[in-house]
Amino acid sequence: AMVMAGSGDLDVFRLLRSLRKKQGLQPQYGIHMATHMAIGFLFLGGGRYTFDQEPISIAALLMSVFPCFPKDPLDNTCHLQAFRNLYVLATKNRSLEAHETDSGQPTDLNIDLKKKDGKEETVILPRLVADFSSVQELHVASDRYWPLAFRA
Repeated sequence: AMVMAGSGDLDVFRLLRSLRKKQGLQPQYGIHMATHMAIGFLFLGGGRYTFDQEPISIAALLMSVFPCFPKDPLDNTCHLQAFRNLYVLATKNRSLEAHETDSGQPTDLNIDLKKKDGKEETVILPRLVADFSSVQELHVASDRYWPLAFRA
């Protein structure tokens, strides 16, 4: 689920649901927690977020999924439960949205997207961008709005 974080992939979700069902009527708290954390990672931020690949982000993520899961909700012998929330420090927004300045509402907008590898494409915002570091330029390609360019 960490590899597919934020993708909402249905095949992975089906696998996690089947694991949850196989736990039986009285699952151990740690197994229950690990399964539900994985489902949460899969749908991270409603699909608008993913995990960053910076070293500090990876460290925070590893601390949050430390291999010792508790036996019950009060078990803090191996790992402090507050560390489970450190995954938030590893998240990165990957959505690109345009908003109206007057109303603040999101709007559909055509843009020309030029990547550093030379590929160009016209896309409609809002859109998920896998890696913002690969974007070189954005040009507004709409008759409704002023032409505007952003360069990285």
